[in-house]
Amino acid sequence: MTVSATYAGSGRLLGQISTLQKGDLYMPGAALYVDKAIEKGLADADTRRDVAYFVPVIMVQENNPHAIASLRDLTASDVRIGIGDERACAVGRNTLKILEKNKIAYADLEKNIVYKSGTVNELGLAIELENVDAVILWDANARQFADHGTIVPIPAEKNIPSAISIVRLKSSKLAEQALAFIKFAISDQGRKILESKSYTTKPPE
Repeated sequence: MTVSATYAGSGRLLGQISTLQKGDLYMPGAALYVDKAIEKGLADADTRRDVAYFVPVIMVQENNPHAIASLRDLTASDVRIGIGDERACAVGRNTLKILEKNKIAYADLEKNIVYKSGTVNELGLAIELENVDAVILWDANARQFADHGTIVPIPAEKNIPSAISIVRLKSSKLAEQALAFIKFAISDQGRKILESKSYTTKPPE
């Protein structure tokens, strides 16, 4: 079976699926978008499965020159921040929820935001290019840029992990093969592959 992947922000992908009515599987960066796909009648609810988990982290420039140790430190006046655009990608929506959970006013962070990305990978690239001092992104993506920055974990009690769900689309022309891929993704073998690519496959405690 050949798999052809399309990479874009979760919201953009949902828009493409709704407009083009094409595709076999949908695996966005947050379960919310799977909910929306099901609500819109674009996906088969009974095929939905949680494959892995995105755990938000702070990523800073290598060796952490601004000594950022917490979410609150991102509001310091001399820190250039990058976040995901909440209208386009799941990590952006999640970032707003984390700020609210930690009672950090968006206005306190907004004054430092110099970049809003359409996809999560663009945040890692912003660190690599030294266009920002810190970003909030998923752990799996941050690990891909580990040679260019330093990861600062967000304590579990202050964090909001996001389940990575997969679902079969009603537009699928390969319904059985799509279901077989879902079963493989949640199998021990599938999870080992995901773990080798830096994904978190067990629910964070």
